[in-house]
Amino acid sequence: MSKRELLNKELRNMYAINKQLRQYFDGREIAFLSEKLQLLLVNYLEFVCTCTKETTMVLEELEINPGSTSDSIVQEITENLSNITNQDIETSVKTLGYAMSLNRLMGYQIANLGNIEFLGTESNDLEFAGDLKNKLHLLSTKLFSGV
Repeated sequence: MSKRELLNKELRNMYAINKQLRQYFDGREIAFLSEKLQLLLVNYLEFVCTCTKETTMVLEELEINPGSTSDSIVQEITENLSNITNQDIETSVKTLGYAMSLNRLMGYQIANLGNIEFLGTESNDLEFAGDLKNKLHLLSTKLFSGV
């Protein structure tokens, strides 16, 4: 496998991550979360939409078909978010568990963006990955202040 093939794989993976997140969070019940955490989640979803747009543009420019892949790690984390949401437990514990799973999700996405940034160092067209990685890292640092 070449460096270019690795980059293509990471870009397709980022596309899949964002697609799954948009589908998962569409219409989800988040009323049990604190107002701060709800706002942070809204900001995160705006980030996901921006990331989708940027990734799609790069895929098109590089003529890469993202296919219909899905990411098993994102699937596992979103299933965990659903389980937390459906549990009949104290709201503060539910909120903390939800925030911890969001932290895992953001960390995974930061790692994927870091991989794209690293693999794309020879191309100025992929500077978006470093910028997005930094924005998401900043957003993730605010995560537990909303709990």
